[in-house]
Amino acid sequence: MLFLSLVASLAAATTALAQGMNTTQSFLIKTKLAQGQTTTHNETRFENLFLAATSTVTKGEADAILTSNITQALQAYFSPNHVDVYDEFIYMNFPRREKIYRLNFVGDKEPLGFRPRGREDAGWDIISIGPGNGTSINRKSLYQGKYFESWMDPVFVASYMACDWWHGVPQLFVWFASLDPKHKEPMPLPQNCAAVDLTKVWL
Repeated sequence: MLFLSLVASLAAATTALAQGMNTTQSFLIKTKLAQGQTTTHNETRFENLFLAATSTVTKGEADAILTSNITQALQAYFSPNHVDVYDEFIYMNFPRREKIYRLNFVGDKEPLGFRPRGREDAGWDIISIGPGNGTSINRKSLYQGKYFESWMDPVFVASYMACDWWHGVPQLFVWFASLDPKHKEPMPLPQNCAAVDLTKVWL
């Protein structure tokens, strides 16, 4: 299987990993098991893996996968943008401007974005990596928040799960949980998956 390659020098990345230094604004993304995740079914196999992308392309986008090989990892960075936010009824006609950060990657010819495929009606969704800006994201936790244009719509927060899926290597999915107090719990994880957090390894 082919992978989108890390553009930064492996020597620099290895030095940064060894020293734990934040030397630039670029970073690699690495998994750790989420708090409370059991290890009954060898879920530790999903820990300490780097985010990469398959060469399997659907409509110009690859799937987000996980690998132990640092040379296949994607080099990530945050891209700041300003957007109109309609997150309360009072803002429906007078949206406020808010600075958000999108998760992007260095590509061979153009920036690549990190984004779910768009199945917010489901319990989880495939993460795509493809040309253009990625989704808005919390720079500290790397979790995603979702704003809707109507105060009546549910609001979702997204965490992550790693699964044995299509590509013969672990695949990363977004895992939705509603902020509605009556429906806050996410759908149960499939048995071949584990809840994971994403961490930054600065380059």
